[in-house]
Amino acid sequence: MLTRYLFQSGHASPAKGEIKRQGVKALYVESNLRHEVSVFDTSTLTQEEIISIGKDHVGKDRSDPLKYAFTFPEEIPTAIGLTIENDNAGHDRHCNIIQWPKTEEDKLEKEKELALAINSSAQKIFWQNKE
Repeated sequence: MLTRYLFQSGHASPAKGEIKRQGVKALYVESNLRHEVSVFDTSTLTQEEIISIGKDHVGKDRSDPLKYAFTFPEEIPTAIGLTIENDNAGHDRHCNIIQWPKTEEDKLEKEKELALAINSSAQKIFWQNKE
């Protein structure tokens, strides 16, 4: 299982428990010369441990608190032609979703496809910060 942590309210639809395309927007990482979406391998963790990573590690230097976490099977990105790369950057469970299309139009379509696939998964776990 992979978890995507979100800190902006516009990146999810809490009423529907769905992630929006903006929640899986692939950002260009200059040092790697590619687009990436940051996720964490949370396969063997409890929900409490998953949220702890989001609050205590991912969110520690952010001004906005953790708003949402989406946990989903790692097969979802690979089923639509993306790749999961473990990079352990800053945390031993950190991964990137990589191999995004080169054109902006194709990348946007792939982001929509990923969001739809996550939202359609029966195994998706949606967490919302109620604090």
